[in-house]
Amino acid sequence: MRLSNMAIDNKKSAGSVFNLVCKIVIFAAAILLFVALCLSGSSDNVQTFNLLVTIGCGVCLVASLLLLISNIVVLFSKINHRSPEYKSAIAGTVIMAVMLVVAIIGFVWALSLLI
Repeated sequence: MRLSNMAIDNKKSAGSVFNLVCKIVIFAAAILLFVALCLSGSSDNVQTFNLLVTIGCGVCLVASLLLLISNIVVLFSKINHRSPEYKSAIAGTVIMAVMLVVAIIGFVWALSLLI
């Protein structure tokens, strides 16, 4: 009995660490996109701007896709629909779906400018 509780706690801990790492990666991508925005004022830095936007949107795309999959797994697990984890997964799914669409649009746009 004791070992199974520890395994459940470790599973929840690993999931929360995964979510935290993905959110930190998204924050880092946002900082990278802000730096690219600051560089966009000069015509000398067009290639650098396109490269930074492509990398930032690509990183954001991967991290938001991983978080979206994680939230969908929580939604399809057998937890109570009234639990806070389920409600948080619903909100996270909507937010990550919107972020994924924006990242895909930004990545395709920046990639088309880069090529």
